[in-house]
Amino acid sequence: MTLPTPRRYPLCRRPAGRAWWPVAGVLWVLALTAPAQTDAAEIYRTVDEHGNVVFTDVPPRPGEPGEAVELEAPNSYRTPPQRDTGISLEAWLESQEEPEPDEAAPVGYERLQVAEPPHDAAIRENAGNVMIRADLQPELRPGHAVQVYIDGTLRETARDTTIQLVNLDRGTHSVELRVVDEAGTPIITSGPSVFHLHRRSVILQPPRPLPRASGG
Repeated sequence: MTLPTPRRYPLCRRPAGRAWWPVAGVLWVLALTAPAQTDAAEIYRTVDEHGNVVFTDVPPRPGEPGEAVELEAPNSYRTPPQRDTGISLEAWLESQEEPEPDEAAPVGYERLQVAEPPHDAAIRENAGNVMIRADLQPELRPGHAVQVYIDGTLRETARDTTIQLVNLDRGTHSVELRVVDEAGTPIITSGPSVFHLHRRSVILQPPRPLPRASGG
């Protein structure tokens, strides 16, 4: 029977008079680089005719010096199985995209109208002072102002929805409100409202009686 040709792994000649260095590291490298089919094969340590230490997977012939070497099992690592999340790659990539910033909410108001005085109201005020109150929804924002137009002419500008007008002339007046921004640009305008202001006239007052002259 013809024996297979042994595969040899020669090492350099051992220096004379010096202890041989440990072979554990070499054995570990051999175990990692050996083919998969030889994982279960044994490794033998022999010395050739030149005194070189040889490691081989073929057992020595009868009468040849040699011994089997026990190898420690090499460290191994197996990746854990991936969990199926049920999400496709495309859906996952879309979820990683940064959301686009929301567009700035428009600076606007839902409603503006004259709450006081009521439309077509008759006001009796000899000093001609009239309180104007705006019904504004939502409330007045910082930096905005309310303008009061009387008969088409700007009369007052205030950062409040309640404005006091003083010394208005008697008669019928039309009032209109506007909300403007910091630059004075109108944002919303109310519809016109009418009120009637009554003031006592000095001319129409009855003459006072003259004092009596004292008789003597």
